[in-house]
Amino acid sequence: MDEENLVTLIDEETGEEQDFLLDDKFKLNGKVYVSLICIPDDVTDIDELPEEVEIVIMEAVEDGDETVLKTLEEDEENIVYDYYDKICSLADAADEEE
Repeated sequence: MDEENLVTLIDEETGEEQDFLLDDKFKLNGKVYVSLICIPDDVTDIDELPEEVEIVIMEAVEDGDETVLKTLEEDEENIVYDYYDKICSLADAADEEE
């Protein structure tokens, strides 16, 4: 697996770890967001990801020398996911034109 783009998050409530693949980074309203592809536990190679994957978007906040991923606030969740869907649609349309 490509370790450079691998992100492991720990659920604060359960303590369970989940691996994600860093998919994209984008800005909206002065904030930086990242989209992460959830890697199922049974997948050991990124090339083996199923066609349908779960996408999680989090805010990337600079904290000194580190970037911290923060869960979206409820009131911004729909706005951010809608914007991400538009970005993906535009990228798909551009790919189809090529």
